[in-house]
Amino acid sequence: MTLTASHSYSGDTNINNGALRINGTLTNSNVIVNTGATLGGNGNHLQHYHRQFRRASGPWQQRRYITAGSLNLTSGSILDYEFASTSSYDFTNVTASGGLTLNGGGFNIYQPGTTNAYTHGTYQLIGLTPSSTYSGDIANLSVLNEAGAIAAGKTFTFSLDARAISST
Repeated sequence: MTLTASHSYSGDTNINNGALRINGTLTNSNVIVNTGATLGGNGNHLQHYHRQFRRASGPWQQRRYITAGSLNLTSGSILDYEFASTSSYDFTNVTASGGLTLNGGGFNIYQPGTTNAYTHGTYQLIGLTPSSTYSGDIANLSVLNEAGAIAAGKTFTFSLDARAISST
């Protein structure tokens, strides 16, 4: 299902199965992505984004940019990101004070339109606006598909600098 335009309904949006793509705004609803479900889209704004499982990946079309008031990454959360170049890659921007919770979570970092590991570059994965803060520990994050990168002689590290979580 794809939502376009602005949606002002309130209450939780639970994604339990399949995929929801938001290509507009959804500002009065908590978005909860449960095991086996996916969330995708571009240019959207979410009030709260709770990652129980997976952010959508799919055929590469353009940089996918999600703005969320909050993002709660728990153990077992999986985020699929695609990187084409330093100007075309997936990114999540968190805007609320206390909006980012790092209690777990892993990234699959892919080449566009594939499940091949992306093996080079430094990319911001999650950004924090000047008013946003985080809790938890960056050490709770991991790269799940790093075996392909290791085979290519690369490793991934996470850093929190310039108000962004980056992977190198």
